[in-house]
Amino acid sequence: DKKKPLTIYAACKNALNNIASLYCEQNGISFGWGRIFYVYGRGEHEKRLTASIINSLKMNKTVIINNSELLRDYMYAKDIAGAFVKFLDGGLKGDVNICSGKTISLGEYASFIAKKLNKENLLVLKNLPTEQPPLIIGDNSRLLDELKYKIKYDIDTALYEILK
Repeated sequence: DKKKPLTIYAACKNALNNIASLYCEQNGISFGWGRIFYVYGRGEHEKRLTASIINSLKMNKTVIINNSELLRDYMYAKDIAGAFVKFLDGGLKGDVNICSGKTISLGEYASFIAKKLNKENLLVLKNLPTEQPPLIIGDNSRLLDELKYKIKYDIDTALYEILK
């Protein structure tokens, strides 16, 4: 059962998944869909959250997190790549959530980065009203149980790699 998408972006991804799945089913093609949640990694676009926080703090600029209470399921890009390799090699069909299965608040996430850089004084955490869902987390049981993927990076190890 797919949840009702809350954004046009999510609705478009679901529509593509449904069309591709139906097409493959009608044409005898094996189909799997890896659903990525929140990504962080080295070399991200400067406007993405992780790069934005790191770059601002390194330049001694204040970082304001307006919705620090929002909980998100972040996974390191290297783990996502490893999970997709396992998924492609595993022959598993259907939807597989490529995610950590854990949440961290945006405030905790930013604080973790700020601590690593000794720039906690430059971080401002706010809880402004938002239309965004308070919690986004994936069920990664197929990834872990059926594909037997083992998540290799925790946030500490991943940020160490990103910041070196």
